[in-house]
Amino acid sequence: MHPENSTLAFSQFAAAARNNWILEPQLEYNKTMGKSKWQILLGATFQNRNYSSTSIQASGYTTDLLLYSMNAAAAITASNNRETYRYNAVFARINYNLQRKYIVNLSARRDGSSRFGPGNRFANFAAAGLAWIFSEESFVKNNISFLSFGKLRASYGITGNDQIGDYRFLNLWSSTTNPYQSIPGLRPSSLFNPFLEWEKNKKQNWQSNWASSITG
Repeated sequence: MHPENSTLAFSQFAAAARNNWILEPQLEYNKTMGKSKWQILLGATFQNRNYSSTSIQASGYTTDLLLYSMNAAAAITASNNRETYRYNAVFARINYNLQRKYIVNLSARRDGSSRFGPGNRFANFAAAGLAWIFSEESFVKNNISFLSFGKLRASYGITGNDQIGDYRFLNLWSSTTNPYQSIPGLRPSSLFNPFLEWEKNKKQNWQSNWASSITG
């Protein structure tokens, strides 16, 4: 390769720091009253995550011996990034079992995320489920001897999602790659969106399970 067409050496220096903690206290209560059994769970989640990074690219080195020195570079390009994410939630779940045949599950939660604006930061979610273990009924045990287990279950619930990235609801700006008269500038990278809110998925499920045992 001709010397005047060769690319000069460059170096890249980078550093990143990440700090994350999560706290999930829970309280569970179990009670049996006659043929009824109650299971109640109360809980909460508190999460905080911080991330910061710095990247410096130094170019225009005349010799590879100076690649570790930024002072010897002809040009330096730097960028930095800092992100903070906070998530809080409280939830409750109730399970009721009657005679080991009829089961009711109820759950509710309230979630909050820093990824949405103040007006849409919190959202409510709930779910309900019913189950019938019909193999425990006397008319099944007395007439269908080959059936060892049978269950019908139905459920309906709403779940949420905040996996959209940080600060998406804000006006965001980034530095320009081509300065004007050696003066760097800013350009918009996203526009303010006050309607950005939790994603909600509605799910329903109908299910049957059974098992048979045949003895000779």
